[in-house]
Amino acid sequence: MSRIFISYRHDDTGGYAGRLFDRLQEQFGNANIFLDVNSLAPGVDFIQAINSSVTSCDVLLAIIGKNWLSAKDEEGRTRLGNPEDFVRLEVGAALKRDIRVIPILVGGAQMPRLQELPQDLAGLVRRQALTIHDERFRATTDWLIQHIEDAVEAAARERLANGAAARTERERQEQGESAKRERDRDPSKKPPSLVLNPFDPWKPAVPPRFVGRKTLLARLSEAFDDGRSTSVVGDWRIGKTSLLKTCLLELQRCGRVAKLLSGEGREGASPLAFVECVTGIRPSNSADSAADLLVEWAEQNKEDYLPVLIVDEFDALVSRFDPRFFERVRGMLDSVCLLVSSRRELDRVYEDLCRTSPFHNRLELRWLGLLEQEAAEELVGWSKNLVPHRAISILREWTGCHPFFIQLFGRKLIDCCRYGENLDRAQEEFLTEGSTRLRELWATLSERDKHTLISAALVPQPSARLLRQRGLLTIDGQLFGRVLAEWLRHERE
Repeated sequence: MSRIFISYRHDDTGGYAGRLFDRLQEQFGNANIFLDVNSLAPGVDFIQAINSSVTSCDVLLAIIGKNWLSAKDEEGRTRLGNPEDFVRLEVGAALKRDIRVIPILVGGAQMPRLQELPQDLAGLVRRQALTIHDERFRATTDWLIQHIEDAVEAAARERLANGAAARTERERQEQGESAKRERDRDPSKKPPSLVLNPFDPWKPAVPPRFVGRKTLLARLSEAFDDGRSTSVVGDWRIGKTSLLKTCLLELQRCGRVAKLLSGEGREGASPLAFVECVTGIRPSNSADSAADLLVEWAEQNKEDYLPVLIVDEFDALVSRFDPRFFERVRGMLDSVCLLVSSRRELDRVYEDLCRTSPFHNRLELRWLGLLEQEAAEELVGWSKNLVPHRAISILREWTGCHPFFIQLFGRKLIDCCRYGENLDRAQEEFLTEGSTRLRELWATLSERDKHTLISAALVPQPSARLLRQRGLLTIDGQLFGRVLAEWLRHERE
């Protein structure tokens, strides 16, 4: 069964389709991609095979070239006007089934307008398109692959959830009794899971799984367009990496030159390794030579907009890199746009090293704290139909709008339901793991902030700006969730 269907016109975009097929094959394998020339065995009914593959696919890639709309048949009639046109049948069938359809614009093509399409293809104009440029093919298809993976995973979850919901109560009871007897005989065995767990507190979330932060994303987008650099500050597991990866994907979708690096990756070893990861060229052995190569890369990639360097865990680089390198980077901020994330403000990071930050007054500061209420509700909503209604209320109460704790507790609750365990077990595991995280946070607080946090358990502290920015207090000065209140109570006993 092919999970990805590539729709295209042979005489318009056949070359692009073949190139895209080769790229996707590296990631997903030949069996998961339908491309008519490669996927059909001799003698197979072409139309039946296409209908079957469209019906069973999770994603349809509609490759649109300059002649996609205007292509004509042997008699001079527009192909798209023919209800039996293969491309029209393929895209129309996917839209009708509400399959993820991604228009791929190539060769300078533009997205068709509503009035240019037959009625059964009208829904295509509401699908977000991706433009692929020849010179940025690899970077753009990396973005596409990420979204295909998310779509395939979401479709798999939906199929499994629908299959579980379709079981009768009797079948579920029989399965549970059988599994219980098996566990009684061999306690190490767990019953098979019926649904995939949508929560993963340890994996960065990117679209379509990334939720919230709309205002911050809009401000960062404006900063990229204006060539302004930004420093994002937030505690561990508050969502910095998810935000930065989402920014990268959006920049790549728009055809922008952007690189994502991390202070915890191999590029964080030295300025030489950092610049090599950006440019693909190993500089000679000095901070200045590395900076010179980075300047050259920035100038080569300046077009309508500045190229963007996105650096996660930037504070890890500050103590490791030659100070001269970042002094040179400061001088490049008219040629390159910088987005960095750290757990503390950069001036404080440099202050601990008895240095002055070279980025003082050059980077806008943005704090990353709790999710918006609407986004937190969307995240909590992933547990709907997977746990009892009571468990959803408990999830809200204990985690508030903190993305990490929602993901952590949500995962524990769903796993317990999958394996027929008591919800109290999920809560116990959540508190054990959550306490480790809170102890780490507690160790980074000043004595004054610790006292304020303890006071907030009794009386709201709306004036505690730093604690609100860090996501420990809500906007009205209350503890973000019951997990923090219980932890503070336990620690004081």
